[in-house]
Amino acid sequence: MIRMLGTQFGHFFLLEQDGEVTVIDAGLSGYRDTLEPALADMGRSIDDVKAIVLTHADPDHVGFAGELQQTHGIPVYVHRADSERTRQGKTKHAEGSPLAMLGMLKHAHSWRALRHTIANGGFKQSKVPRVIPFDDGDELEVPGRLRVIHTPGHTEGHCVFYAPFEDALFVGDAINNLDIVTGQPGAHLAPQAANTSTNQAYESLSRIEELDAHILYFGHGDPSTQGTRAIVAEARSKR
Repeated sequence: MIRMLGTQFGHFFLLEQDGEVTVIDAGLSGYRDTLEPALADMGRSIDDVKAIVLTHADPDHVGFAGELQQTHGIPVYVHRADSERTRQGKTKHAEGSPLAMLGMLKHAHSWRALRHTIANGGFKQSKVPRVIPFDDGDELEVPGRLRVIHTPGHTEGHCVFYAPFEDALFVGDAINNLDIVTGQPGAHLAPQAANTSTNQAYESLSRIEELDAHILYFGHGDPSTQGTRAIVAEARSKR
């Protein structure tokens, strides 16, 4: 079972297998109070959560992971290249300028997203003191047996995860299924100002394209059953 949580401005996921749950990304820290009600709807509790697996170390994905680790001892997994950022709560060095970020705010969607992010703690990078690093190609020993595909560009350690028993791919921010600046639906990459390397992010699309998953779940935007090739082709067309 997969349960999508969050808002129009960002998602995180509960992946349940055999009564145990993996949290994939941890949203914004302000989404913390939605976790137990969602688990209850699945017939599960916080004691059934065995792992938190992060697609990358940005604050709208690290979210409440550190708090869950501290209060419930839940292990947190992240790619080795993003592990130090996750432990230290460091912001990334994006290739875009601050002026480029300001330019996005001419769009109403960006203003709404900014206000929502601030209200839900997204501009305070949380620390996760202990993380379990993983590498490309690893199969994580967590509920769902997630397979790791390293897709750098949005961050150095960004990864997507394939869940074989659900035939599902969790894409994180390697591709968004909406333009996070304008709110326009469809497959887009994050803007340059939000990436460590936009060129590398486009190169990483080939790693997603070669996968074959029935359904794709995104950090931003609605899930899709169009298939990886169609989604990647659409994202490339926006370059």
